[in-house]
Amino acid sequence: VVSLGATSNDVASTIFCHYPNSEYSYLTSKESIAFEKLSELARLNIDIYDKPSMAIDYIYNKCRLASKNCDLSVVFVDYLDLIRKENYNVRTDIELERITTELSNIAKEFNCIVILLTQLSKDASKRDNKRPTAADSKNTSSTEQVASYWFGLNRIGKWYPGCDYPDQNLFEVILDKGRYDTQFIIYFRKSGRLFLDIDQYRAKKLIEEGNAMRENKKKMDRSSRFSMMEALA
Repeated sequence: VVSLGATSNDVASTIFCHYPNSEYSYLTSKESIAFEKLSELARLNIDIYDKPSMAIDYIYNKCRLASKNCDLSVVFVDYLDLIRKENYNVRTDIELERITTELSNIAKEFNCIVILLTQLSKDASKRDNKRPTAADSKNTSSTEQVASYWFGLNRIGKWYPGCDYPDQNLFEVILDKGRYDTQFIIYFRKSGRLFLDIDQYRAKKLIEEGNAMRENKKKMDRSSRFSMMEALA
């Protein structure tokens, strides 16, 4: 795990929270469950690097060193815009394209999966349909071009703060670009720091209900504004 934003403690805490308690249903106390979870996580051989402002060459070397101890399975990089740029004499998009190409080379050289997080531009927030697309990647289109798969995350409740819609706590994981032109959406329920499974049919129903409520609210707002204009006239 290459974390340029969160500390190693934050990353470890998040992994710990998401590790399922159901694996240890035979235990009776929270302390026993916590101990078993920590013991299991210690055996997973997860390396976390949280040095600030890492360059892509540094990340490459860390992967090379780690591969000498065991085969790399997955490399997480959080996130693209915080990777230090080596050449400030070229445009940002060109330098980011070089970085994403090097990350792709890591995946090929070590036969592993590389998951890269990146920020989105603000274009999605200006649209009626807030779901992000691969074209919304901030500062560069290279992530869309280099990646085999592009996933966008959309927290529905973010766009409607203070509201109580039935889909307020749903998270959408959107596959916008796949190697085989596959596209789909998976839904999760967010509870605190956790992403929990939810029946996909139920999630779609909650979104339909939420969309209907939001559409009714728009109509009521338009009707209210029209009534005010008539009163002013």
